Amino acid sequence: MENNKFKQFCGSIDYNTYNKIQSILGFSSVGMALTNDLILSQYPVLNSSVDALAYLSIAAYLGLAWSHGKDYTRDIKQIRSLYQEFITNYNKLNKIFDLNDPIQIHTMFNYLLYKGYLSIDKNFEFSNKEARDINGLYGTNVITGKAVCRHISAMLTDILNNYGIESSQLGVYSMDYSVNINILEQPKYTKEELVNWVQTHITDEQTYSIVMKFIEELVDKRGQSIELSTEMIEDKNILKRKVGNHAITFSVKDGKSYYLDPTQTRIYRVSANDKNVLYDDEYDRVPIKLLPSIVLNGSKDYLRMREKLSQQYPSVTREEEKQMIEQTITDCKNNMDIFEQFYNENSDLYSDISSKVLRIKKRKTIVK
Repeated sequence: MENNKFKQFCGSIDYNTYNKIQSILGFSSVGMALTNDLILSQYPVLNSSVDALAYLSIAAYLGLAWSHGKDYTRDIKQIRSLYQEFITNYNKLNKIFDLNDPIQIHTMFNYLLYKGYLSIDKNFEFSNKEARDINGLYGTNVITGKAVCRHISAMLTDILNNYGIESSQLGVYSMDYSVNINILEQPKYTKEELVNWVQTHITDEQTYSIVMKFIEELVDKRGQSIELSTEMIEDKNILKRKVGNHAITFSVKDGKSYYLDPTQTRIYRVSANDKNVLYDDEYDRVPIKLLPSIVLNGSKDYLRMREKLSQQYPSVTREEEKQMIEQTITDCKNNMDIFEQFYNENSDLYSDISSKVLRIKKRKTIVK
């Protein structure tokens, strides 16, 4: 009964108000404690009363912090309902194309992501500037048009789970890189190919923005031909190397494991020498990291995912993987009218979700 009353209270206020109440209680408890120690210590009666209020305030603050009451606030419930509607609508596409394997689903998702079909105004940007990291709703940032790896992998994970494929987000460490820009004498790549390369190779927001500006300056304004390449290096930030700096999607279906990186259009496999290390043709060492995996999933879901990881299910063969990717991309290119119809039918939903998400006050985060 008390829990229902608490949820009813949360449902009567919005997310921002909940945060304000929590902050006021936190600051009040600290303020009363300091007042007690510095001013009221010589007045025993007042001292005891203020002590009691301080303890009540800190208890209420911790209760709000640990109760997940934010999940039940009025606007969060609305956003969750709308986002679930989007996920359900999206999976109709998977059924139309008869996609059943996580690699197929990952490939089409990535294709639509970078062409803007999953974002308001068909405009997607790899950016953390407008991020609203709402518990269980990280994927909504893709719809606002600005998202990074933890949001992109969250949406793919939500799509797969809704489609009946058990999936979780997985924290990893991806090596840093330096980008080389070479001027060519003869044309070799179209601007679209260069932009696609940036989208699928660069996960650092600042580097992404800089290279995109170089493409605009050199290709669009000066008419030059360029070639892009990366050189892998260790990240200078020790914390990122130890804790992790990237988020991907881990799925299990029909006794096979899938390590999907929708941000970089990559598919990894487990190293034969170390079950906690992933690799692909370009990255030979992508360690799985504990802390971000727990943060992204919650302790309960993490334990379930960890149990699946420990099973060490095999991956599909490289030939099967290649065939599924190529066929899915071909099907996408040949059916753009279906994607246009999907976008038009869901554009109002995008607007509704985006406006509600962006009303949530942005909070700082240390996770990329």
